[in-house]
Amino acid sequence: MEAALQLRDQAGGEVILLTMGPDSYTTSLRDGMAMGADRAVLVSSREFGGADTLATGYTLAKAIEAIGNVDLILFGSQSVDADTGQVGPIVAEFLKLPQVTFAETLELSSETTIVAKR
Repeated sequence: MEAALQLRDQAGGEVILLTMGPDSYTTSLRDGMAMGADRAVLVSSREFGGADTLATGYTLAKAIEAIGNVDLILFGSQSVDADTGQVGPIVAEFLKLPQVTFAETLELSSETTIVAKR
């Protein structure tokens, strides 16, 4: 979240929070909005209950496609219920986007280039 806000402050654009889970996840989205995010999206349905990382990645990829016009997607390395580090790469594969995993820092080096330190 902090990296996304810093990049937005340097390059412009907006930070959109996206999560998949029960309605109670709105609390986390509200926290992110209070930190400075521009928008928040919750993808929620009982049908998603028990989704594995592949199903979660597919659902989030479809949500990102619906949001549209996305330049950069950032994921954390873990979620509240698992520590697999798989969802971000799965989303990248579904969206046919390049990916960098386990980046420790991100730095804007030009209008179209970000340098990631692993």
